[in-house]
Amino acid sequence: MTHIAHQWKQPLSQINSVVANIEADFEDKKQDSKKLEEHLNEIEKLTFYMSDTIENFKNYLWDDIIDFESNSKLKDTIKNIYGAGYKIL
Repeated sequence: MTHIAHQWKQPLSQINSVVANIEADFEDKKQDSKKLEEHLNEIEKLTFYMSDTIENFKNYLWDDIIDFESNSKLKDTIKNIYGAGYKIL
């Protein structure tokens, strides 16, 4: 989770800045549909990046689980340490 939080800090800050720009443009009566669309596209781009970060992290963990499940020597060692009654995945 620490890695995800680290990877999300900058995009969240950027999203916050985009929202602040939308608010400022709206208050200054500078907000038109084209500018709003640009801001929303930027937010969408950032959220896709954040989604990819989660997906990459999930795949990384899944690969580790698969490696663990396929490593019978590691399983045997853990069973020997914790006893025959220890159930591994």
